Amino acid sequence: MKEWLRYNEVPLVLGVEAVVWTEHAIAIQWCAREGEHRAWVRTSAVRAR
Repeated sequence: MKEWLRYNEVPLVLGVEAVVWTEHAIAIQWCAREGEHRAWVRTSAVRAR
């Protein structure tokens, strides 16, 4: 899925994948030139489609 993400103060549209989902947070991952990245976001910041 393509999603907006603010990474190091830079807004980006990235192809991300939700890899872990808990009651309070979601782990997303994406690939960049430097390799694979993973971050946690609060579930309140994510809208299910």
